[in-house]
Amino acid sequence: MRMSSLRRRVAGQRTAASVSDTNGDTVTQPAVQAEQLAGLVQSRGWTAVGAESLTSGAIASQLGEAPNASSWFLGAVVAYSPRAKFDVLCVPPGPVVRLTTACARANAVAARFGVDLSLAATGVGCPRPESGISAGTVWFAVRHPGRTRSYLRHLSGPTDSVIGQTVSEALELLIAACHSPDRFPGDHAAVSGATRVDVHGPRPTESPVAGDLPITPTWSG
Repeated sequence: MRMSSLRRRVAGQRTAASVSDTNGDTVTQPAVQAEQLAGLVQSRGWTAVGAESLTSGAIASQLGEAPNASSWFLGAVVAYSPRAKFDVLCVPPGPVVRLTTACARANAVAARFGVDLSLAATGVGCPRPESGISAGTVWFAVRHPGRTRSYLRHLSGPTDSVIGQTVSEALELLIAACHSPDRFPGDHAAVSGATRVDVHGPRPTESPVAGDLPITPTWSG
């Protein structure tokens, strides 16, 4: 199986286990997750996009190499500069690694592409804290019809490992949203045992579609 240079880099970063496909080739866990997600999204007739910075487009790379990606994966926004985050992804002023930022990104990218399913991730991947936020802190937001949900994860390890874990976690949250859009992914096996955190807002009112999308309680793991 051929792999793009980015996918090889991501595979090298991953700490998740690998499996073998029917041809005996090694397939990284994110590739398996992306294939599962592709089937679920298509079965619902949905389309999907992503908003990234920490992961440098690694989530989009996995989605883009999934089966029939051109029919359901519309693309992604990888924003690094504050201006790109504020202007393109409607991020509210203030720290970028927080609940409202993740939700604003997920909502904004969904609105710009006109899709059913979107994911945003924002976090600190470097080995040192940034702006008082500890390394390995990652906020996720998943937007699907009628709801935007946010999740906090505290990941560990060097930068490459944190990025790899972020990619895998993002895919798992998307899978959970497709399986049970009306249930918390906290009920999903992949994040069972997560600790509920009583964080409800503020609502990301700067986001184009946030006004009619309730934010559900956050889960931390």
